[in-house]
Amino acid sequence: MRKSKLLFAVILMTLVLVGCSSNSMEEPPELVINIGDKVIEYISAKNKWNGSIYDREDTFVTILKEQKDIPVFENDSIVEISFKSNPPGKFTVSDILIDKNGQQIYTDKEIKNIPVELVDSKYVFEIENHFASALSSYYEPNKQELRGFRMIASWGENECEYAFVIKTDSRDEEEQNEHETSVNVIDRSEYITGEIITEGNYRVIEEIGKNFITFIPDKESLEIIKAKYGGKQQYELAYDSLDKVTELPDELGIYKVKVKIKNIDEYGYLIIEDIMLTDTIGTILYEGKVYEGNDLDDRVELKDRVNGLIVDHVVKNNGGVVVGFAGEIESEGFYFIDPNESSMYGPTGFIFVDEKYLKNFPTIYGERTNSSVWFSKTNELYDELTNNSLFGKGKFKTSGYFLVYNYGMGWGPGGVLNEIISLDEDYKNLFTVEGGKSVGNSGIADDFVVVNYTVYDENDCLKEREYYYINNEYPKKVIIPVEYNYHYNLKEVINDNEFILQTEGYDEALDNVNMSSPHEIKCTITSEGILTEKIN
Repeated sequence: MRKSKLLFAVILMTLVLVGCSSNSMEEPPELVINIGDKVIEYISAKNKWNGSIYDREDTFVTILKEQKDIPVFENDSIVEISFKSNPPGKFTVSDILIDKNGQQIYTDKEIKNIPVELVDSKYVFEIENHFASALSSYYEPNKQELRGFRMIASWGENECEYAFVIKTDSRDEEEQNEHETSVNVIDRSEYITGEIITEGNYRVIEEIGKNFITFIPDKESLEIIKAKYGGKQQYELAYDSLDKVTELPDELGIYKVKVKIKNIDEYGYLIIEDIMLTDTIGTILYEGKVYEGNDLDDRVELKDRVNGLIVDHVVKNNGGVVVGFAGEIESEGFYFIDPNESSMYGPTGFIFVDEKYLKNFPTIYGERTNSSVWFSKTNELYDELTNNSLFGKGKFKTSGYFLVYNYGMGWGPGGVLNEIISLDEDYKNLFTVEGGKSVGNSGIADDFVVVNYTVYDENDCLKEREYYYINNEYPKKVIIPVEYNYHYNLKEVINDNEFILQTEGYDEALDNVNMSSPHEIKCTITSEGILTEKIN
């Protein structure tokens, strides 16, 4: 019995000591990494250690700052890892494609988790071709990829990251030969090749008799196009019949195509005779990157992705940037319609987006071009909104979003209304089409909207304008009695019953509109209507 108690005490003490040692190490243990007969440099960095959580620089970024010579290995090489002391209770390895700065190229979905075997106290795994290499259609002889290997070791609550970086060939010899053969069989006397960026929404714009698809030539085709038409980063393929695009995909994406060009028009559009999807093209010059947030900068390029959108248009000039996007954006908010054909951009609408939906819209340097989403009359959905009410609230999907940063004097509406998800029935028939009237936004507050209802005559002279208070909870028109010839905007909400309108004071009824009389109007909400008082 005494022996049993003594044995139990020894076992218990051993377990206690083991448990204490795993969580009371002052520093993570060192290890040795071998690939073949070469010892690999690595760094270690604590994630959680003895109750502390560490916020630090990414290990791959640190390695590529400090280590100049990155070793090169073939796929199928064997990695052996051994701890000099205190092997961990848990050990995982991830294989990640990184760029020259140590940044992850693709998303977390493209991280490869590697099964690791424990053989003779060593963790062993094979370096295989990374599946995300197939996402790159860019071919370059002897191209090598940077591979970051992230190893997470755990001792109870303590956790440390070990990391090393190597280079491997992106394709094996057989794949390279297949790629070279496929490029060489393309008949470039008849076809040019490259990629298109498309949303899958094909139509012919009635006003100009054609529509366009963004085309990025491959390296080989770019030389041909430069010789014939002049060089630029992207080209627009123009088609004048839907019959020419019936075989193209109807989903957003970047697709490889071969194209037969009929001619180039006076605006620089390549008029297509034929376009077909293909599995292989020539050398892709740029793969595109993924923005983790929705804020862009002037490094943005064609094919970059953000918020589920693909950049399909970039213009840069003297620090200014115009960026266009392919893909739909969902939004909710108040919409306003100008149905007049004689307006500057023809029949147009705009949506003032609720704040919670702004995250769906990319920005550049944190700025958006407008507070509203502009769209043009391009399909029957525009008429559906117009017939419902010129002003209302709903949920929508639009495309054709673009950003203008420090470029030119502005930009006209260019979006397309793709889907009306829902409309608030309380606004139905609130403002109807009559006598050429249109609605405009004179101010949106938390609880109400100020809408102007305006009509101009055939000479673009102001004929009539009314201002209405619309409560969000009980949407109905309450007229605000102010002079129609001034353009007022909401300046300030004083309290639940009072707000102030202001105007720059240009009297549109006068011939001389250069004279101004700026002033403010205090508006008081009563059970009898809106009372107004000029306060300065």
